[in-house]
Amino acid sequence: METTSKASKPGSRFVAFLTASATLAIATFVSASSSNQVEQAGSLVVPRIGHAATALSDGRVLITGGHDHAGNLVAVSEIFDPGTQTSTASATLTTARVDHTATRLADGRILVAGGTGATAPLSSAEMFDPANPGAGFRTLPSTMSAARARHTATLLNNGRVLIAGGEATGTAEIFDPATELFSPTLWAMTTPRTGHTATLFSDHSVLLAGGNTDSMELFTPTDQKFTLNPTTMSAARTGHWAFELSNTRLLLFEGDTGDTIDEFNPSTGTLTLRDTLDAPASSATLLANGKILVVRPDLAGLYDADAVPPSPPFTAFDETSVPGREDPGRWRRGYAKPTTRSSPI
Repeated sequence: METTSKASKPGSRFVAFLTASATLAIATFVSASSSNQVEQAGSLVVPRIGHAATALSDGRVLITGGHDHAGNLVAVSEIFDPGTQTSTASATLTTARVDHTATRLADGRILVAGGTGATAPLSSAEMFDPANPGAGFRTLPSTMSAARARHTATLLNNGRVLIAGGEATGTAEIFDPATELFSPTLWAMTTPRTGHTATLFSDHSVLLAGGNTDSMELFTPTDQKFTLNPTTMSAARTGHWAFELSNTRLLLFEGDTGDTIDEFNPSTGTLTLRDTLDAPASSATLLANGKILVVRPDLAGLYDADAVPPSPPFTAFDETSVPGREDPGRWRRGYAKPTTRSSPI
């Protein structure tokens, strides 16, 4: 695993796409020399949850799919510009969907795959080219081998995409951007997973962790095989986050079913229970300085995996600045979790 990070400077500002519903879905984290706070950056054009937020090549963010408070699917997409902190309406999905994936390919195009449609999970996929937004979303003639929702889609080093799991399926497949075709992997996953995480390592392998289980498995592109890791997490996880801190450190952070934080070393295959927070996070975002911005309905704070006692690993700050804190019901967990890295602006 290789990560390149720069230390945050006083006054630095980072975009954090919070797992919020309705209009308070975009916020920025401001780091100052004496204090930190979360500020509302803007409102979505269409209130939504269960959407996907994908960083584009030019630094803007494409927001697709999701549903509103009434449960109606949202087909119109929008693009958030960190420079102006505004979101504008963009193209409309050919099929409205929620809990899908939206992956930026090597050439800048966006692959939208799966998710749940009006009645059931979808096997369809569509493509969007930010360089030609007027063309809109285009349905691909090839469909996935299985309908999937809350799955993962990982861009591999060879430019292809590994699509794994989702809604009780233990299958996986590879998408080839050159042919725009989906092909089942030669081997099936060791166990079905949904709401799991997928982390690409520097040796080109992919770690699938959790998804209603405490197990992990490793995918190797050369033989397309999945191998169960003998190490298990401290708790079963789904809807959690996976943060890559260095070549030898991967944090498996909280989730819908627990508040623990595990640290996995891919070099040794060992896992250590790092911490337990006192409440679940609504949103967690890895900042450029290696700390994690945690937002909850009542407060925000920073988690530092390198904190040395007696310094606490989690430090709360200015809870009055948390957007939506007056209405904790606005904050929902388990949505838009693929967006885990921040963008300095």
